[in-house]
Amino acid sequence: MRPCGGTGFEMVADDSNAGSGAGKQVPPPDGGGGQRMTLLANAEAADYLHVSARTLEGYRLEGGGPPFIRIGRGRRAKVYYDLDDLNAWLLARKRSSTAEEAD
Repeated sequence: MRPCGGTGFEMVADDSNAGSGAGKQVPPPDGGGGQRMTLLANAEAADYLHVSARTLEGYRLEGGGPPFIRIGRGRRAKVYYDLDDLNAWLLARKRSSTAEEAD
């Protein structure tokens, strides 16, 4: 992604990370000088979380999964996950006992 006219962002094809599982570094959505976001595609996020891509799709439909970013409309929309959001979602599920109530 890169800034484009105004406050929007557009996707930029970047195959330099193809197959590396490193995700894409993009500017923060506020356009400020803050920390860059690392976005993972659905399959990359699923690998990172050790779940199937279908499980993440189910979370998006039913709720309860990590926050996601949807770019575009309809069936052609692309879904991405911010690596920081995935880590926060995992940490929120940390338990020290199976008797602990899940959120």
